[in-house]
Amino acid sequence: MRLIFSQVSIQNCIEIQQSWNLDKATNAYTAYAEKNGYVEGKQVILERFDIDDNVTKAQIYRKWNKSMKKPASHHHTWILVAPSRTFICGITDFGIYDGTSAFNFLKGFVATYYDGDDKAPLVRPRRGNKDLDLKLDPDTVLPDGKTMGSKLGCCVGLKLVFKSSFRTAIMLGRHLLSRELLDLFHQAPPVSNAIATIEPELNAKMTDKVINQDGKKMFAHFMQAGARAVMISLPKNRWLEKPLLATQVSTQTRYYKPLRKDRDVVGNWLIPLGGQYSLDKDLASHDFCEEYYKNMIRDIQKFDGKIAESFINQTVFGFFGAGAWTNLRKVFWYNNYGLRSMHPDAGDLTYHWG
Repeated sequence: MRLIFSQVSIQNCIEIQQSWNLDKATNAYTAYAEKNGYVEGKQVILERFDIDDNVTKAQIYRKWNKSMKKPASHHHTWILVAPSRTFICGITDFGIYDGTSAFNFLKGFVATYYDGDDKAPLVRPRRGNKDLDLKLDPDTVLPDGKTMGSKLGCCVGLKLVFKSSFRTAIMLGRHLLSRELLDLFHQAPPVSNAIATIEPELNAKMTDKVINQDGKKMFAHFMQAGARAVMISLPKNRWLEKPLLATQVSTQTRYYKPLRKDRDVVGNWLIPLGGQYSLDKDLASHDFCEEYYKNMIRDIQKFDGKIAESFINQTVFGFFGAGAWTNLRKVFWYNNYGLRSMHPDAGDLTYHWG
């Protein structure tokens, strides 16, 4: 399963409004790889190019994504330097790393370039590494008085393995090729995208009203806003009445010791949560989204309910444990990432990923 899912890659691209020195960048990449125990030329690979100033990010992304080979087993990186700006592109194995980790890997590379090779950050936890090794502690006491170890027993694990295997065999067989088979006969169902764009001033006013004045949670506010955007943008006959809600929780700052304040390391830390809910009656409802968020936080703190189940499932099967039984063409995918930052010396930049 992990092998199958590893064929999916996370693709990202940073545009910095500065022209990098390619030799300095190459040295920084080597120092960064060595600091984090990556074998350069196999696990991580850097390629470098000089380009003209008229090349756009869209052109970079299309050409690099379509024509370039990606043999690195963990992270494959390209630097494309123009006279007035620099593009840093990456491909990361989705079977090993989550989306936040793909960002963190490039963030650490950028920091090494500006701070110097001797200050390359350590972002890759490894077993037995005295400087960075995040471990699960079975003696961690949860708010309800129980320990982590009491909820990670063999019986629970075997139950979830059986459940995931059953879902994989039945649900994946039903859904995996449905769209692709239709494509073969040129009968693919229509696809629609809904994008809600709000001016910054209005967005700030609305956010202040909902979050500060009304006391609502940002997670719930954005979830219902996304559902309403779909309902407003599309005619009702194009709605998916009961989509599969997929939300995610990062565990790297919650359950591992030593506890970390920032989500700045690489790995596979996300566990998927969700269920099947009505688009208009549930997902577009403030009350439903607030209740969903409240229950999710409760389960996170107690390591209970779907949180514990998804955590064990993720450990056994990787992200594919969730992807196998859900029809990804029916997913209402909701991620709440929070703020991201790069090294301040990089100045104004843009970051895109998919």
